[in-house]
Amino acid sequence: MSVSPWQFKNLGDPNNWVELSDTLWNYRWQQAASQVVPDIVEIVTWNDYAESHYIGDINPNVDLGTLAPNYVDGFDHSHWRVVAQYYISLYKNGVAPTVTDDQVVFWYRAHPKGVTCSTGTLPRNAAYPVDAVFAMAILSDSATITLDIGSNHYQWNASPGVSMGSVPFPVEDAQIPFIQIIKNGVVVKSGYGSTYVTNSCSYYNFNPWVGILSQ
Repeated sequence: MSVSPWQFKNLGDPNNWVELSDTLWNYRWQQAASQVVPDIVEIVTWNDYAESHYIGDINPNVDLGTLAPNYVDGFDHSHWRVVAQYYISLYKNGVAPTVTDDQVVFWYRAHPKGVTCSTGTLPRNAAYPVDAVFAMAILSDSATITLDIGSNHYQWNASPGVSMGSVPFPVEDAQIPFIQIIKNGVVVKSGYGSTYVTNSCSYYNFNPWVGILSQ
């Protein structure tokens, strides 16, 4: 059984498409670790940068060609490995691992799907992705997780282990997400994303940036 975090490619027709992947990483891992439990799980992929499903670090020595750097460079996916580590332990041992460090892994695209970019072409299935910041909390005990971007706010009461939430992109331009972990009314961790969501773009990019709140 294969598990993949994302599906997007923009190398010109016919290699120009995106699939609905907003919560795919969590969904497929839940299937693999708790429902199907196959003999083998294959992660797709470690370093296929052009199709946007890499979870390895971006290797500066790899020749990405002329088009893939437009949507790969600067879009780190390494923190998706934190999610994989949790589910790999669950898959191998049959029980959820003990969480000792509260973390929130979050990901989002840099532009709304309806923006007209100056170069490139709109990928097939561009209407599928949701314009939102997605976050997965991995907690040792219960907490409130808050997601803010621009004027939009969302929060949920997260149980120990894994849970997910999302907040829609705001109407305001050039905004950046802010995430908090709150326990007993006290903010124990907080932080910002590193990529702004903007209403202008030089190339059609449906590849997400992946961050983590862990300190």
